[in-house]
Amino acid sequence: MKNNNLFRKFLALFLTGTMLAGVGCKDYDDDIDDINKKIDDLNAKVELKADASALQTISDKLKDVDFSKFVTDAELSQELAAYVKDADLKKKVGDLGFQTVTQVQELIKGLQNEVQVKELIKDQLKAADLWSKIGGEVKRGILEELAKNSELTTAVKNQAVAAVLAAITNDPAVKDIKTAISKIAGEEASEFVKEYMDVNNKAWIENVNSAAAEAVKNAESALSRQIISLISTQGYLKKSDLTAELGAFKQAIAQLQADVTALINRIQSLVNVPGTMYVGRGGSYTTMDFYKVGATPIGNGMVTLTYRVTPASLAKDLVDAYANGKATFAIVSEQIKTRAATATPAATITDVRFIEEGKFAVTATMSAEELGELYEKEEKWITLALSIENTVNPGTGAEDETASEVTNNVLSNFASIMPDEAQEIELGVYTKDEEPVAYDYATIEMPFNKQAVSKKTLLENTQLLASLDGGKTLMTLDNVNKLLGSKISIGAYTVTPKYYADASQSAEITDKTEIGKFILRVDNSKLVYDTKLATVDFRAAGVSGDVGKNVVCAHKIVINVDGKATTATIEAPQTYIITNQAGATFTFKETPKPLAWSYAFVKNGITGQTATPEISDNIFGEIALVNDIDLPKEVTIEDIITLGNLDTDRSTVKVAGKEVDNDLGIRFTAFASQIAMGVKASVQADAYEWGKAYDIEYVYVYQNVDYKLKGQIAFGAAPAPVNYIVDNAIGYETKSVSKTWKDVYTANKAGFASEAEFAEAIFAATTDPATPAGVTKLFNKANEKGTVIENTNGTAMTVTASTLKGVLNAKDITATGDKFEQKAEWTTWYGQKISVTFNYNVTIPDFNLRYNVGHVTEIAGVKTTEVKGLVNGTTNLWEWPNITLPTYFNEVDAEKYDFTFEVTSKDGKPNKGDKYAIVNGDKLDWSAANRNYVDIKAVVKIKDTNIQVASLPLRVEIQTPIKTLAQTKAIEVAYKTNEATTANMFENLQLIDADGKSWIEYNKDTKAWEAVTVGDGKTAYDVFQAKPEAAKNTAGIVFKMKSAEYADTPASDKDASAYIKITDNTLTYENNSATLLKDIIIKVTPSFTYQYGEITGEEMLQYIKGPDFPTGGIIYGYEGVREAMLTGRGRVMMRAKTDIEHTPSGRECIVITEIPYMINKAEMIKKIADMINEKKIEGISYINDESDRNGLRIIIILKHDAVASVVLNTLFKNTPLQTSFAVNNIALVNGRPQMLPMRDLVKHFVDHRHDVVVRRARFDLKKAEERLHIVQGLLIAQDNIDEIVHIIRSSQTPDAAKQTMIERFNLSDIQASAIIEMRLRALTGLEYGKLIAERDELTKQIAYLKEVLENVGMQMQIIKDELLEIKEKYGDERRSEIVYASEEFNPEDFYADDDMVITISHMGYIKRTPLAEYRTQNRGGVGAKGSATRDEDFIEHIYVASMHNTMLFFTEKGRCFWLKVYEIPEGARSSKGRAIQNVIQIEPDDKVRAYINVKSLADAEYVNNNYIIMCTKDGTIKKTKLEAYSRPRQNGVNAIVIREGDQLIEAKLTSGNAEVMIAARDGKAIRFNESTVRPIGRVGAGVRGISIEDGDEVVGMICVEPDSKQDVLVLSENGYGKRTDLDEYRITNRGGKGVKTINITEKTGKLISIQAVTDDNDLMIINRSGLTIRTAVSQIRLAGRATQGVRIINLREGDAIASVMAVPAAGEEEEVQPAEGVETGGETPGAAPAEE
Repeated sequence: MKNNNLFRKFLALFLTGTMLAGVGCKDYDDDIDDINKKIDDLNAKVELKADASALQTISDKLKDVDFSKFVTDAELSQELAAYVKDADLKKKVGDLGFQTVTQVQELIKGLQNEVQVKELIKDQLKAADLWSKIGGEVKRGILEELAKNSELTTAVKNQAVAAVLAAITNDPAVKDIKTAISKIAGEEASEFVKEYMDVNNKAWIENVNSAAAEAVKNAESALSRQIISLISTQGYLKKSDLTAELGAFKQAIAQLQADVTALINRIQSLVNVPGTMYVGRGGSYTTMDFYKVGATPIGNGMVTLTYRVTPASLAKDLVDAYANGKATFAIVSEQIKTRAATATPAATITDVRFIEEGKFAVTATMSAEELGELYEKEEKWITLALSIENTVNPGTGAEDETASEVTNNVLSNFASIMPDEAQEIELGVYTKDEEPVAYDYATIEMPFNKQAVSKKTLLENTQLLASLDGGKTLMTLDNVNKLLGSKISIGAYTVTPKYYADASQSAEITDKTEIGKFILRVDNSKLVYDTKLATVDFRAAGVSGDVGKNVVCAHKIVINVDGKATTATIEAPQTYIITNQAGATFTFKETPKPLAWSYAFVKNGITGQTATPEISDNIFGEIALVNDIDLPKEVTIEDIITLGNLDTDRSTVKVAGKEVDNDLGIRFTAFASQIAMGVKASVQADAYEWGKAYDIEYVYVYQNVDYKLKGQIAFGAAPAPVNYIVDNAIGYETKSVSKTWKDVYTANKAGFASEAEFAEAIFAATTDPATPAGVTKLFNKANEKGTVIENTNGTAMTVTASTLKGVLNAKDITATGDKFEQKAEWTTWYGQKISVTFNYNVTIPDFNLRYNVGHVTEIAGVKTTEVKGLVNGTTNLWEWPNITLPTYFNEVDAEKYDFTFEVTSKDGKPNKGDKYAIVNGDKLDWSAANRNYVDIKAVVKIKDTNIQVASLPLRVEIQTPIKTLAQTKAIEVAYKTNEATTANMFENLQLIDADGKSWIEYNKDTKAWEAVTVGDGKTAYDVFQAKPEAAKNTAGIVFKMKSAEYADTPASDKDASAYIKITDNTLTYENNSATLLKDIIIKVTPSFTYQYGEITGEEMLQYIKGPDFPTGGIIYGYEGVREAMLTGRGRVMMRAKTDIEHTPSGRECIVITEIPYMINKAEMIKKIADMINEKKIEGISYINDESDRNGLRIIIILKHDAVASVVLNTLFKNTPLQTSFAVNNIALVNGRPQMLPMRDLVKHFVDHRHDVVVRRARFDLKKAEERLHIVQGLLIAQDNIDEIVHIIRSSQTPDAAKQTMIERFNLSDIQASAIIEMRLRALTGLEYGKLIAERDELTKQIAYLKEVLENVGMQMQIIKDELLEIKEKYGDERRSEIVYASEEFNPEDFYADDDMVITISHMGYIKRTPLAEYRTQNRGGVGAKGSATRDEDFIEHIYVASMHNTMLFFTEKGRCFWLKVYEIPEGARSSKGRAIQNVIQIEPDDKVRAYINVKSLADAEYVNNNYIIMCTKDGTIKKTKLEAYSRPRQNGVNAIVIREGDQLIEAKLTSGNAEVMIAARDGKAIRFNESTVRPIGRVGAGVRGISIEDGDEVVGMICVEPDSKQDVLVLSENGYGKRTDLDEYRITNRGGKGVKTINITEKTGKLISIQAVTDDNDLMIINRSGLTIRTAVSQIRLAGRATQGVRIINLREGDAIASVMAVPAAGEEEEVQPAEGVETGGETPGAAPAEE
């Protein structure tokens, strides 16, 4: 049993079960004492387990036994008996946890439920398995000993083993314990046991091991873990180490006591939590309660303060510490309001209790008198705080004693206290029960007694309790005194009797003599409550005349405070009365069965409408006769039964043990002289209830003796409610459901004799409601609570005495998923509830609405159809037909469905003023539209309903009318001297519409290019307008001159535009000079406008391209610009302008000539330099700033091996060479901020400019009119200057002169003032002329301004002219170039598109290595080290692809994965790569078998015209379009269905016309055309490609395209191969056995590979040892089909070829072949890698 890990774990588990749980700091004295006691017990137990005999292995123990003596049964028994007794081995095995069958059976008896039984079985099975391990060790030890005696037979040895095992366990059935357990536990447990039955099952062993390990791991005790760690690998306990550990554990416990003293140090905060609060002038106060007993106040007040402590776990610890005296709590008080000499009252804690985690309460008392003085006399308050202090424990010096000198105080915040008015303490007498109740002072009855005297103690087993909270909580006076610090006690206790001769108590007996002779006597002398109580004696033999005599005892208990009586008393009277003597009780011998309900019985009550009719029947059994019945001679049992008068005699009726008021009106009648026959009883109608049992007790009084008659009447339950439900599943259809009452009766027969009686019962007499009627409700998402459906369409439920019928009309169905409920409910006259429900669950299948693929295509993710326009031959207008919309969808049955359409585009969006076509029936009407597309939704609904079963969106887009507007060649015009030179701008201009019609043609008659007209003279402009205007002279083309310059002329004299004018389609040069010395080059831009209405945002992009930045640069990507222009918010990406140049030394360099706006050049250069130094950017050798006054120039020189485009993209990504500008066009519009797209910005700007122009014109008009008024006055003065001078000279003041002039010349005040202020020089003739000219100019200006204000067209023209002026003055060429096609950083931008070799090893390691690292050898070479692999690994696959290609990986299980080549981890030629599971999500047991290199999966034409052909090991071939694999998924897809035992070996990309060859391992190959394999779906299984023999398998497949010059190359596993012309293999049908392709011998080995090669290929061969050879295919000669071939690679002994691949040929350099037998571990010294 040595090194038995299972035994060790199980022993550890057993010992763990005996250990003590760890102790936290919150356990104090009592807990520590308990710990010490348990430690002592533990020592004893551990010592028992740790002695040598218990811990030695069983095999060691048996060494002392002489097994050679076990020859006969007698000797064997004798020897073993002595041995077992001596070793007590049975007990020790039992201690290990093993249980016998008997013990298991005993344990099961104590279990409570199935779960416990299963847990027990599980534990026992573990023990049984442990025993099987121990038994195995025992058996081995015995056999080793017996082997020393060669004379013993095998049978004897086995007998010895069996005898020893039986003796150890004392149970012969131990080997069958599992079977025994299953028998004991029953069948269900047997199922549980099955998984453990096979002990040879590895899972069984693992289960036991893991269960034991889990149990050990989950042990909670720290000591248990220590003991487990001491178990040696042999399973022993090391006793010496254990003792030391126990000592250390004791030390830890001692230290625990010291830790308690530091408990308070852990308090982080102690805060008072106020309870009831009163808000007054001084703030918030907690009330202090005061109490009084009667009118006597208690000397102390009581306040309960609640505290919250942090950490929260300390609350319980602090309360325990207080209770155990480990911490001292004190309440600290402080006066507030004012300071005075009055002493602060002291506070005393009376209780500390735990509330919840983090909270505890402290109750304290204070002197009421002192508080009253502070409060009433000095108007002072106090505040209270809690102080917690450690108890100092200096220790006694005893050994191992824990002492502490830590002292620490914690003080809470202060709580303000306000005294409350005194409350009276409630006092009362209560029972001494566990839950006391108030004592009942009810009358005490005592039957008169003829034989003996009786005595009764009053208030016996009672106690006096008090309450401080109105009776909610009861407390003893001791507890009240403890809480309040008071002295409340019980004072005088008296009982005062009053005597009465009869029960009426009408006359009190007061005569002392009579009282002395009275039959009742009260002893009330010297009473003390609860010690000496009053008693009442029934002191003499009674007679019937004593019945009714009574005494009333008045109790009075006085309450004392501080030893003095108070006004508080407890007073209550109690009557003691003599009652009748108890006579015989007659009980019915048998309890009758319940009276069953039946409709036949209750229908007798229909007339009286009672469901409980009168009963008169023999319903009681035989009366039990009692032998000692003491009846008077004149009274019989019959008298008691029949002569009783319930009006005078007593009777009670109980239900479920409780007395009820109803006496049932019961009467008994005995059958004369036949009591044994039973008793007839009658019960009144409406006096009972069905389903109840009534206990009857009737008392008959005769001569003061009570005779009782007891029995029970039980009534059966009334019938249960009828709840009949019928569920119906329907589609969109009218449903009718009919049921009869027989159907309902079948489900509810109880109490009814027949179906007819049932139908009669539920419709008899009145019902509630009077007439049953069904109600229909609809439940759906809109009406989850249900909506009543009115009977408008025939939907209804009809209830009659014969049938139930429900009808649901389809017209009431609103949608699939509707739930209808038809329910009729009523209550019968006898109380039975009837409910009949018909449910209808509506399920309507969806209609399969599809697009018409002939008309609808997907454009940018939107299903779209384009409607082509044409010129209407009648109206001569360009029109788009109002097409029939159903054309674009599959056919919809008009008899069953309504097919409608609705527009989903919203007018006014995305641009204000946008209008879309509208739906008119099943057509579109474009007449009011100004957008060339509209989004609609096709909706299919069930005929004549609103139930939608299908819908699809569709965009209808109308064709753009103009297809081409372009100039075919330049116009040359000869200069005409002395007259205007004209050019026809239509010349060489194409205007072609979407139908191919040309609208500008050469007129041979006029010999000029002219606009084509149609019909009534409409030109293209008229034809292409949605709303035609009057005919124009031109075709609507607008020509704008961009420039007109003289050739070969200095810049200052180049401009010739002043002499050129364009009118309609005619350009005129008006310079009338005699000669034109130089050519004029005129650039004109033609444009044609055909859009509807106002320009849209999209159309505006044709004119406003985007922002322009002063520092130039490149706007990279137009989508952000477009978004900003159309929405007002976006992001503009800017890039520096760069060029790639070469230095004189030939190195590439990046030259930066423009940088993004607002980028600091110096900081940008510094950042680039820092990133170069930090190795974040590779490939840069040098950076320099060469900027000067001529412009910016930054040069970045690259390293020799760097790729400029890669480095540049890295710079763009990581440096400010690329940055973005956020666009957020928010402007104030009418005082409110709005986000504006460019179209709205322009509109609002134009509106603003219009407002400016109008206001400016008004201002100028006003000024001009004012000035004209003054000028006219001055002219009047000039004309009358002499008189004016006279008036001025003769006037005393200027004002007088002004007034005179105003009156004389009818001038205004302003004119007169201007004349007064006029200078003398204005009198000259020249000045007069100026005034005349100014008057005329002002008159013209005023007329112009008035016209502007009246003419909106002129206002808009002014805006245009001013903007053109600004453009002329400040406009320049665009500086920021826009690159329209851009995207986010593509990872491909960071990798050069170099050729790579991808290798995958047999164990699934993948890497990529530059192809240039592999060099060429001559054929027959040994090879160079190609890949380092582990000893058991080797390279299995090799492939060549470029970095930007997509690799398709096909696994042998038929899965397909995608990976970009640059995503494959790069490794050196000698590295092993990375596990393929870390690169693609391939299953662990799957392997990659084939690869396909695809340049692009986004090319629809490419993926739809190429195919993937796959071949499996058993010869199955499958052909699928590449398109099926063009949507990469991270988790891969199923490429082919692989049958069990098969696997995929090859996949090839073909054009659809390739020749396919499949080769098998035994040397056969088949050739057939790809066209014989039809394409199938991605998940198909394929067809037979080649038929192979059992044991053979396919090794490869090649596909050779037509006109290809490829040969077939095959290679065997021992290195032999050959090239063969493809034509030597005849074409056969697929599925054949093929022809021989190589002569297979022992020398060549089996065929391992087939490749399609040309002279331009190299052959890459890798063997299992990892060596690689690359040899040119051209060195392998062509050979016949069935030949053996030549040696391609020399293999060392034991080596074999692992993988073969044809790769593009390398350069011409070759490596010298070393001598045979010399191994090269790498490249030949001095040999450079072959260059590609």
